[in-house]
Amino acid sequence: MIKDYALGILRIILSLFPCVLFLILGISYENDSNSDISEIFFGLFGIFLLLGIIWWGVDLFLVYKKIKKQNYNKIIEFIFNYQKI
Repeated sequence: MIKDYALGILRIILSLFPCVLFLILGISYENDSNSDISEIFFGLFGIFLLLGIIWWGVDLFLVYKKIKKQNYNKIIEFIFNYQKI
């Protein structure tokens, strides 16, 4: 199973790298008036940016639920271990 830090690195690579790449390609082809490829690159930039934002939000929700469950289990364990009177 993939650990959280590996998923975090993968998320950064797959969400930021394509956005930066397509933005740079779109800007570099913008001066070429014969080609509409810059609009394609800007469109791909927008798509990857939107997907990256969605992925970051979903990941934040999943990590929050996981951390919440771990904290609950630690509290229950603490209560059961120190309940001796």
